[in-house]
Amino acid sequence: MSKTTRILIGAIATVLIICAGLGMGIYLNDQQMKRGSAPAASEAKKIEANFNTYDVSPASRGLSIQTVDIDIQPRGNIAFLMMDKADAAEIKTGQKILLYDQGGMLIDTLGEITAVTLGINQFDGKVTIQMKLNGDDKVAVDNVVRGRIVVDRVSDAIRLPLSALAKDKKNEPHVWEAVENSDGTHTAYYKSVIIPVTTYDFFVIKPQKHFGNLFILNPDEKLQEGQKINVNKMLYAGPPQTDDMRIESLMETRARARLSEMREKAIAAGTLKPEEPGTATAGCPQAPSETKDFIGKIKELSTPVQSLPVAP
Repeated sequence: MSKTTRILIGAIATVLIICAGLGMGIYLNDQQMKRGSAPAASEAKKIEANFNTYDVSPASRGLSIQTVDIDIQPRGNIAFLMMDKADAAEIKTGQKILLYDQGGMLIDTLGEITAVTLGINQFDGKVTIQMKLNGDDKVAVDNVVRGRIVVDRVSDAIRLPLSALAKDKKNEPHVWEAVENSDGTHTAYYKSVIIPVTTYDFFVIKPQKHFGNLFILNPDEKLQEGQKINVNKMLYAGPPQTDDMRIESLMETRARARLSEMREKAIAAGTLKPEEPGTATAGCPQAPSETKDFIGKIKELSTPVQSLPVAP
């Protein structure tokens, strides 16, 4: 190749490189101008003003009973149930069982968990639950079809009315908090919650860190995270007496009535004088009607419509 040819090829290559550089520069400048003329993608969405006034209230504190629902097929005074290990994690011996008949009525006696056995071989991953159904030999349990095992009792549970419950597009439970600012205004925040217990008129939420003490009742679609809102402070006192409280009260009534019945029998048999103080049954109520009316009272706590919200 001659010297002249090499010089010509070098000149052409130089021209091509310069043209490519100019073309890339024009392209990059054009893209930069387009980005500058468009709104920033990361620009925060503007929070709209909200002129509504929302009722807000602190949560009510009170007794809550958490249960596990089970189906029961009685075998005399006992029953057995096989469950997945994960579902039986909270079930332990000694726990009490609320018993129901086919009509949804509460049987006036308590069952009890007597054994929890982990399965082996083909039953690996399963747990067998053994139950004693009859805590009172005067009450028949052959019509029991369903039970609720009491797995937890919280004396200071956080309770809110159903009007405070909100759900997202995935149907997951949330609540709206109204947090008071230093200037006296309130800001709304949307919080995910865990609900261990729901009844026909209130629900219980598990406590979380940094939980505020005011919750928005009847939130609407205008609420947005971080909005400042107008509030009307009120007090949700909670249900006057939840069904679990009434059951507990009636259980105590039954115990007193049984002791009273024992005392009456002892007096009738001549083994105890009416005026004798200091005995195990002294001071018990003397109203036989307590025993007679017990079944009627406790069955009022559960109907097929309400399905007894003691501990869903």
